[in-house]
Amino acid sequence: MNKLNNKLRVKWTSGKINKVIIDLPQGLGDQIMCFPLLASLKRYNPDMHITVITFNKISVSLLGYNRNIDSVKTFDMDFTIKGLIRFFMFSYYKLYSFLKAEKYDLLIFTHPNIVRDMLFYMLPTERKIYNRENAHKFIEITNVLEYLNIPVVKDYSVDFNFMSDLLMKNNLKKNDYILLDIYAQYLDEDPRQWPYFTELIAELKKTIGKPVVIAGINKNHVPVDGVVDLVNKTNFKELLFLIQNAAVVVSMDTFFFHISYCLKTPVVALFGPVNPADRIPKSDDLVYKTIYKKLSCSPCIKNKVKIKCDYNFQCMKNISVEEVIDSISEYL
Repeated sequence: MNKLNNKLRVKWTSGKINKVIIDLPQGLGDQIMCFPLLASLKRYNPDMHITVITFNKISVSLLGYNRNIDSVKTFDMDFTIKGLIRFFMFSYYKLYSFLKAEKYDLLIFTHPNIVRDMLFYMLPTERKIYNRENAHKFIEITNVLEYLNIPVVKDYSVDFNFMSDLLMKNNLKKNDYILLDIYAQYLDEDPRQWPYFTELIAELKKTIGKPVVIAGINKNHVPVDGVVDLVNKTNFKELLFLIQNAAVVVSMDTFFFHISYCLKTPVVALFGPVNPADRIPKSDDLVYKTIYKKLSCSPCIKNKVKIKCDYNFQCMKNISVEEVIDSISEYL
C-alpha cells in the first residue's frame, strides 16, 4: 500500500517490525530533537534493533551516547550541488547495497528535502515512512509515530559518563563556572551570531565573579584575554564534559543549546532569526531559558542558514547584555 498526503509518504506491507533504520537530519541539534523517536520505538519494543544513518560524520560520537541506538551508519554527502553529485556517483550504490543486504523491516526519513524525495523511491526497503512536513522536529517524528500507532516518549537523555582532569588543569570547579559558546556555525555569514560576547564577558567578571570559559571550534579564533579560553583545545568528549559540569551555559541556536538540556545543564539560548518555539525540547523536566527578539521579518531561517539580511541582523542586536546577565543570575 502506498499513501501520500501533506504530512507523510508511506510504502507499507503487513508484517512485523523488528529491524528499523532511520535517516536523521544533518545538524547535531536537529538529531538531538529526534531522540524522542528513538526512545518511543524502544519503549514500544525493547527488542527492536535501531540503526541510524547520518551524513554528518561529526555526529557519530554524539549518537554513540544514545542508549536507544544499536548501530550508526555513515555515508558521504553534503547538501551542495557538488556534494549531491559526489553522493550519487560514489555513495548511493553503497547505501543501496547496504539496505539490500541488511533487509530492514522499515526505513524512516525524519526530515524532508529534495534528495529524500528521490531516495524514498530509489532505496530498496519493503516499508518506508517519509515525513513530508517541515516543522519542529517533535512534530515531524510525531507524524511518524502516529502512523505506527506508537505513543510518544519525550526522552532527550544521553548516557554520557566520562571523567577528565580538564577542570583541575584549568583551575575550575564543578558547577562553578559559566560556559559561553561565542561562535555560530557559519560565523559572519550566520544571522544567528550575537555581537556582544565581549561586553558580556566584561560584565560577568564585574557582577557575577565566577570564572568564564569559552569553548568550541573556530579555525579563525583569536585568543580572548580574561577567560579560560578552550576554543579548539578540547576533543568531543572533553567538550561534553565541560558542558555537563558548567553552572550555566550561554549559547545561540547551536549544538551547545541542545546538548546542554540533554546533559541537564541550565542553558540560556539567544534567538532571533529562528523562533525558539520551533527548537525547544518538548519535555517539562529540562532546564533552559530562551531570549527571543522577534521582528516583522522573523523567523527568517528555515532550511537554509546562510541568508541575506536586509536589517543588519537587528533581531540579535536587540538582545542586551543586561537581559542575558539577568537570565544567568536566575540560575546561580
